[in-house]
Amino acid sequence: ITSRTLISADHIIVAANAKEKYKSVSGYTCIFTIRDAHSGLALAVAQKEKTQDKNYQWLKFFGGVITYRPQVVVKSDAAPEITQAVTDLGWHSEQSLANTWPHNAVHERWHGSYKSVIRACMLQSGFRAEFWELAVGYASVAMAITQPAPILPHEQDASGRTLESWKYKEEQTCWQCHHDGNDFTGPIQPFGRLCFYRRPGSHPLMPTTAAGFFIGWRLESGCRYRGQLLIHDWE
Repeated sequence: ITSRTLISADHIIVAANAKEKYKSVSGYTCIFTIRDAHSGLALAVAQKEKTQDKNYQWLKFFGGVITYRPQVVVKSDAAPEITQAVTDLGWHSEQSLANTWPHNAVHERWHGSYKSVIRACMLQSGFRAEFWELAVGYASVAMAITQPAPILPHEQDASGRTLESWKYKEEQTCWQCHHDGNDFTGPIQPFGRLCFYRRPGSHPLMPTTAAGFFIGWRLESGCRYRGQLLIHDWE
């Protein structure tokens, strides 16, 4: 979060309600997505329902620890569960007009690419459709660490060439741009791959590792990676 930050937020509705057939195995029905316009980095989290409290929690998680009052503007549709969460954070809500199009064009275009990545993850892993919740976080991080940072209109001259002061972004991924040029340090592995992890509490005469599936990377507040992975046990 800088002194002037533009982010956007929206929901992807997967199932209309918890009784609908497209819900996940744990009852998740939608995905909350938050994207930083400058770096292009986005965070996606599965939700069981769209609530103001959960949106507040994840918006704050995305921003991380803030020791001052920056001018943070959040673009979204007119959904009160988002706009009120933004207001409660002391940020500024720039909502689109209800029942008009387009709502949040850049963010919605990101949604299209993001859903394609999830489909690819599910296909290569062989997981059944009701386990889509597992690919939600992986797909957003995978995009952040591989896609180039966007060059915004105000960062280009009239002919479309990047201005000198913004040329550093041409060499950065979304992750690097969001984290002041720092590389992503986690292992880059395919979603759902078989791996072995150290499992505490195993039998004293049995191997100390167990088979599992690689699900992704655990992020901390501020979208920071601190060396922890998400592994699901084979059983």
